[in-house]
This record gives sequence, C-alpha cells and structure tokens, in this order.
Amino acid sequence: MKGLLLRLSALDADAATAVRVIAHFEALLGGGLDPVTLTRSTAGLAGCAAGLELPDGRAARFAADGAALAGAP
Repeated sequence: MKGLLLRLSALDADAATAVRVIAHFEALLGGGLDPVTLTRSTAGLAGCAAGLELPDGRAARFAADGAALAGAP
C-alpha cells in the first residue's frame, strides 16, 4: 500500500489522498472499533474537530489531536 501511495502522490495528489483515507478506515474497520473511536480517528485524519450523537443520547466530540472536547457535537 505504501508503494502505491508514493506512486500516486507523484501522479495525482488528490488520488493519493483518497487512497490514504480509504486505507485509514479499512485498518480501523478491521479492528472492530466502536463509534466513539471512529469519531476520534476521523478528527485526527481530517485535522479538525469531529463529533457524534448516538441514538441512545451519548455524545462525543474530539479535537484533531484526539483530546476530548466539551460541548455539543
């Protein structure tokens, strides 16, 4: 996968970014992660805050560095 990313980066930066995102989430989904962990990881990948509110009323919000943030998502 790393070799593919290097070649794509030289040809098309947007395609390389898309493959990087796909690889990131494939690795996460292979580990049976929960929605909160997925949200924390999404914040890091996007480089900005991300949050979610689950149907059961639980909510979570994270900064790009993975730190929990106060407030509604």
